[in-house]
Parts: sequence; structure tokens; C-alpha cells
Amino acid sequence: MASQGLDGRRQKILTAMCRTVLPATDSPGADDLGVADVIVMKVQYMAHLQDLYEQGIDGADRSAEILYGEKFVELDDNEAKQLLTRVQTGQVPQEAWPAVSAPAFFHVLRMDVFFVYTTDPMIWERIGFPGAAIDHGGYRDIHRFPEPTP
Repeated sequence: MASQGLDGRRQKILTAMCRTVLPATDSPGADDLGVADVIVMKVQYMAHLQDLYEQGIDGADRSAEILYGEKFVELDDNEAKQLLTRVQTGQVPQEAWPAVSAPAFFHVLRMDVFFVYTTDPMIWERIGFPGAAIDHGGYRDIHRFPEPTP
């Protein structure tokens, strides 16, 4: 069952968080790959993630206000990275995280960001991954494995 999804304010914060986790370098970053859009869609279609993402995004935003006096989207790159490091390690103001574990939220966020990153064919080409095995004569029948080679 689909949920309402994340509201516009939370989507902007999520986009900034994704950009912090996966900044653009000489390789595409979160913005280039539309990472936040994919996560927003995932949350919309996987309703059990709605509360985790809402509470995690709100916790990060409240932590930014408490620690830096600014909203998350107003932080500079260094402050945003410092804050997400604190979220990852749980060194955040506890009053900003009443209902969800900051490290648990960061784990899911990072996992989702890198899932999108590693499923993009543009990235496959960059890292030398040839693509899905089935496209190269791989396992057509998952119930029958090839004989081991000596």
C-alpha cells in the first residue's frame, strides 16, 4: 500500500542529506543520479519506511538548529558532513531524536543512497562493471547452477 510520501520540506532536506553522503567529485554525485527522488519514491511505495524517514529527517533538521542555529539545508558542506557524522555515531542532541535511533536512520539512508549509486548504468561503466549477468550469458535458470570448474 502506498503512503502519502515525504512532504516538500522533507524532500529538500533529504536532497541535501543525500548530497552530503554522496557529493559530486569527478564522479557523479547524488544530485546527478537523482538519488533523493528515488528514495522519495521508495518511501511512497514502502509505507513502513515513512515514519523512519520522517523522524530521521526531522531529527537531523532539529539537530542542525540546536548545534548550528540553522536548518539542515542552510548548513555549509563541512557543517552538514559533521552533522551526519554525528548522526551516524549517535552523538546528537537526544531531544531531537525522540522516536528513532540516529545511527539506525543513518544506516538506512546510506544504504539507500549507495543502492541508487550502484544500480546506475553510468556508474557501472565508470567502475568497469559489465552489467547484469543475464546480459552476458549468466544464470538463466536460478534453480540450476553450473558445474564447478577445477
